[in-house]
Amino acid sequence: PPVHGMTLVGVPPPSSGGATVIGAARFLAGYSSPVSFRQDTLGQHRLVEALRHVFAIRMSLSDPKYFTNITKEAVKDLIEGDYMEQLRRMTKDDIV
Repeated sequence: PPVHGMTLVGVPPPSSGGATVIGAARFLAGYSSPVSFRQDTLGQHRLVEALRHVFAIRMSLSDPKYFTNITKEAVKDLIEGDYMEQLRRMTKDDIV
């Protein structure tokens, strides 16, 4: 799915890399400056929070051959819908 005009692609499950990277990018895309090239603490904090959320969701990924529904829902939360937006809105810039 496009994120700030860029198309991200990745390997489908059982690999978790593609969906996880897309989920983190979607989380960060909700900020006015989603990618900070400065070494500021706010940019680092937001990246850590994005990764914390996507790695937690990644724990639900497994081989879709055996756990189809669980894996489908986890991938869906990462790559589409408003779940990443909800997580971003709940994440505060001044606390962990």
